[in-house]
Amino acid sequence: MNTLLEEIVRHQRNRDRPNQVRKPRILPISSIREMDAFEGATDDIFFDTVNYFRYIGGFNLKEAVNLCFKEALSDSLTPSYTWWGREEGQRPLYNARFIVAIYGTVLSISLYGR
Repeated sequence: MNTLLEEIVRHQRNRDRPNQVRKPRILPISSIREMDAFEGATDDIFFDTVNYFRYIGGFNLKEAVNLCFKEALSDSLTPSYTWWGREEGQRPLYNARFIVAIYGTVLSISLYGR
């Protein structure tokens, strides 16, 4: 996982299209099927998502994470997930690629530190 996060940071530093940030077509994720599609998405889609999250930013860490969730997940999907997925019928969120994208975004923004 650390290798992936290092790759995210390196990709963000070497990004050659900083002014062409668009919301990826895969967002907002509104169904479990779409979440599974994001899990298997190409690296380009993943890095475009990280770049978009970085673009929407936030004034502090809490606001940045909240904005990422608001932009990426629809309200209809959130009842299907809990952090650990221990409740019956719930799926875990802690190890989802979506969370790795948010974490990579936060790491790539030096304002928030590590």
